[in-house]
Amino acid sequence: MSESLGSVPDGQRVTVRRRLEDGRPTDTVGVVTGRDEESVTLETRQGPVRVVLSTVQVFKLVTPAPWRIANFLRRGELAVLSLSTLLGPDAPTEETVELIEDLLGAETPVFLLTEDAGQAVAELEGHGLGHLSPLLLTPTADQPGSDVLALAHARLQDQLGEVVAAGGVHFTATDPHAVEAARQFGWEARIFTPPS
Repeated sequence: MSESLGSVPDGQRVTVRRRLEDGRPTDTVGVVTGRDEESVTLETRQGPVRVVLSTVQVFKLVTPAPWRIANFLRRGELAVLSLSTLLGPDAPTEETVELIEDLLGAETPVFLLTEDAGQAVAELEGHGLGHLSPLLLTPTADQPGSDVLALAHARLQDQLGEVVAAGGVHFTATDPHAVEAARQFGWEARIFTPPS
């Protein structure tokens, strides 16, 4: 069985039962990312794991892991994504654009939270994503110290024309501080992670 694991192509997700040095069994789930004559490297949630082929008891090919943030956003009454989830240091990920379009296709209201609408529009257009500009949500504090999330919530309610419970908003951002602030405000919030 271990020789077959060595021939599994890179990118395939597998679950492997193997023996530890003390003889106890352990299971590892991950994506094959490399190999040598004696082992296979799996990328797991905890990082890379080297699996020595001679310790493998059994393995099985498994389906790709679901994109957790996508499932989280689909469960909300509406989805709010920080613009950084779409326009990070590199070009936007195709998967994130597809997720936004899937949410919209399912009639889930989607907003892209940003501090500067003018700059955001230019950035979206620069990436060929100008069609997403109407999703921008820009809370502008009229007075110093105003709660940005309260303003954002009021704006999204105005745009929807209905009252939205804070807990119905599912928010994601790359910044842990923004996620914690959203939780404190009452939104459901998670750190943005790209699909695995």
